[in-house]
Amino acid sequence: MKTVCEKNRCSGCGLCIDKCSKKAISIIDSLDAYNAVIDEEKCVHCNLCYKVCTNNNSVNKKVPVKWIQGWANDESIRSNSSSGGVASAVARAFVLDGGVCCSCAYIDGTFTFTIAKNEDELKQFVGSKYVKSNPTGIYKKIIEFIKQGKKVLFIGLPCQVAAVKKAVGDTDFLYTIDLICHGTPSPKLLDMYLAEKKYKSNDIY
Repeated sequence: MKTVCEKNRCSGCGLCIDKCSKKAISIIDSLDAYNAVIDEEKCVHCNLCYKVCTNNNSVNKKVPVKWIQGWANDESIRSNSSSGGVASAVARAFVLDGGVCCSCAYIDGTFTFTIAKNEDELKQFVGSKYVKSNPTGIYKKIIEFIKQGKKVLFIGLPCQVAAVKKAVGDTDFLYTIDLICHGTPSPKLLDMYLAEKKYKSNDIY
């Protein structure tokens, strides 16, 4: 098995999949770990996947300007959120100012990334997920919005924020919020739990 980065070290950010024009890469979930596996019959050895992988390249780290904690003043936002509603409040202000927000939503039984262009669409991001999400495909969409001169707010895990910065490059149109993360388990664990309770993943919301 030929992998993009060191075996069992893949964060699942999916940037290598987005960058591979030959569709030669897929994420294999073994329950214990993710691996970005290369189909050597399709691979043309351009090495672009290696170059964009944040495990293979040092991430540009910066000291935070300020560290704060808090909650949303709006009780309706706070009561509908899992952790005080700060992300929801920031995203709402960002969208009302003319930008778009990109984050994780639960769509058709999977945890995937999508873009909200208005206040109503932000509702799909509310709530903690606690399993690995799938950002594959979102990087190209973010780049397209930036090319149109749109400000984009990306809210995700640190590995995903590192990937979106790598994908987009230096720009004043990208804003990011990364969440504190102690590691995320496989979505298969959730599926196993739901199966025990006689539910399917697309039965919950």
